[in-house]
Amino acid sequence: MIVRLNHLWFRLDDLDKAIDIYEKLGFSVQTRFGKGDWALAAMMRKGDDGIELFQFKNPDDELSQKISNHTAFTTDDIEADVQLFLDHGYTLSITISDGTVVKRYAYVADQYGVQIELCEPLEL
Repeated sequence: MIVRLNHLWFRLDDLDKAIDIYEKLGFSVQTRFGKGDWALAAMMRKGDDGIELFQFKNPDDELSQKISNHTAFTTDDIEADVQLFLDHGYTLSITISDGTVVKRYAYVADQYGVQIELCEPLEL
């Protein structure tokens, strides 16, 4: 079952500048990470609220496009929630995978291409 909103996602051109701005707004860096050779990223938190910042090397490639339009929810049963979305006409965009800042994640998309990331946290 979906437990709460996990994070909102922002695409940007300068990761370091964005981190500086959000730190001034009271967010702190939970982790910085790279995604292969295609992106630099940071997960920032303020209490339970999260924002995920991505700087793509090529924002037009297929994977960048998939994750460029998403909202993430924390789930306590990722398999059941993925199936629930699929049963309601969503398509699986990214299969259940091991995460960097979460234990596991998956993406589903609605008919308009809006992506939903389901995140299984490292601990609940």
